[in-house]
Amino acid sequence: MKYNRFSLFIALFAVLAISAQADQFDDMIDGLRKGTPVDPAKVDIKLLKTQNEAPDSTTSVFHEAVVNLYLHEVKLSIVDPAQEGGWPYRSFLIEDNVALRKQLLDGLTKRFAAKPDALLYYAMVCPALYDRNEELVTTIEAYLKQNDPFLYKTEQDCITKNWRHAIAATLKHQQAEFCGDMLKAIALDGKESKVPAQIATALGLTDSGKAWPDHQVALKSGGAVLVHSFAIGPGEDDDIVLSAVTAPDTVQVYRVHRDGTPASALTYNPKTSEVKPRDIAAAKADFATEWAYWNDIVGDLLTEKGK
Repeated sequence: MKYNRFSLFIALFAVLAISAQADQFDDMIDGLRKGTPVDPAKVDIKLLKTQNEAPDSTTSVFHEAVVNLYLHEVKLSIVDPAQEGGWPYRSFLIEDNVALRKQLLDGLTKRFAAKPDALLYYAMVCPALYDRNEELVTTIEAYLKQNDPFLYKTEQDCITKNWRHAIAATLKHQQAEFCGDMLKAIALDGKESKVPAQIATALGLTDSGKAWPDHQVALKSGGAVLVHSFAIGPGEDDDIVLSAVTAPDTVQVYRVHRDGTPASALTYNPKTSEVKPRDIAAAKADFATEWAYWNDIVGDLLTEKGK
């Protein structure tokens, strides 16, 4: 799997065609809410797609297209679960690319904030599961239970039978593959180093007063993060330490398990050597951005250094 580049099936939805098909699915879902079954033969599952190189993923047009296509897939899964029920957790929009998955969840979140809608919240369940955001899943389920009993029942059936198990298996496979690729990249161009004792101890990596030996790769950046680093300890099952220099006096540091789960976080001031622990829940969004950065770039690291 490549994490740095992706060839997407970009939807070529004609404005009128996609609008008509969206209305068709909306009407069918309304019917299901009222107990009217859907005839699968009447479901038009045609998605107009073509394979292209990835477009500029920073544009608002791209973000809107991603959200629209995923909502289309989710609606399709509701009206024809027997044939199309896998879309919410198997869509290429969320299954393979961490950065794209994050864009999708952010886009759905913004739409819901602008105009609350049960279907938008329903569509956020699988992206939230991929994001390991159980708090958001709980919030969504409470909202659906109160505001849309039909979608709540549908979500409960799907999350129990398919979504949670399938997504957990996918994440386990992806993280094993990603860590393997990062080990290769570090072996090709990494440097031996040490996490300073005060940081290592605060993260729970070592006993008091002991540094943590590591092998790491560091990259300069021109964005909000000045320098990114990814470090792995000498042990086969050791945790990972990510750090992001966001200012000359500020380094955000995360201890991460090999499955991609953040374990602890802190802020370090290299000028004063001050360490400030961060609540892991509060640091989750920053961590997710940093983790997505490495998932997205590891393919480039291997290509540039000769896989």
